[in-house]
Amino acid sequence: MNTTLSEVSRLDVTQIFWEVDDFCRTFEQQCPHRPQLPSMRGDL
Repeated sequence: MNTTLSEVSRLDVTQIFWEVDDFCRTFEQQCPHRPQLPSMRGDL
């Protein structure tokens, strides 16, 4: 199998994308269960 550098880079970017996507999905599921800090003074 001849794999060029651009093919390897594309595979690496795709793998990174899926790992970030998995992280974001997990984070979004847990986010509503955690108390949030107010964004500005007086926001409570």
